[in-house]
Amino acid sequence: MAELSTAPLYLVMRIKHSAARTDKPDYRISLYQDGSVAFEGVRNVARVGTFYYKIPDNTMQDFNRMMQEVDFYGIVDDNPVILDVPMISTTFVRAGSDPKTLIDYNNGYPQTLIALREKVESMLSVVRYIQPSLANTPETREPAKY
Repeated sequence: MAELSTAPLYLVMRIKHSAARTDKPDYRISLYQDGSVAFEGVRNVARVGTFYYKIPDNTMQDFNRMMQEVDFYGIVDDNPVILDVPMISTTFVRAGSDPKTLIDYNNGYPQTLIALREKVESMLSVVRYIQPSLANTPETREPAKY
C-alpha cells in the first residue's frame, strides 16, 4: 500500500473561473510544488466535486521553466473591478514571495496572460474535467498517493 506524503504541500498556482450568473464553467484548479493538482468543479462542468491527480515530473519542470521566463510579478493589474460578471483569477506564488493575483473580467486583459493561463490549463489537462465528452478518464476522489 502506497503511503501518503507527510511533507507539506505548497501552492504554486491557482486558477479560478467564477461563472457569476452565467452558464460558463465554474471551477478552481490548484497546482502544488510536488506536481499535485486539485480540480474543484462547482457547476457547468463535466465533473462536479474535488478530484486529485499528479502531473508528470517533466510537465512540472516545463511549468517551472515557463514561469521563470514570464515576469508574472512585474505585471500591473489595472483592470477595473466589475461586479456580477464572469471572472478568472490567476494566483502565482514564487518561493520567498507573497502570492500575486491577477483578475480577468473579460475586458481587455493582456493577451499574453490569457495565453499563459491557457497554456497552464493545457499542461494540467483541465479540459477533461470541463467538457462532458472527455470526462470518462480514470480519476479518483482520494488524495494522490506518493
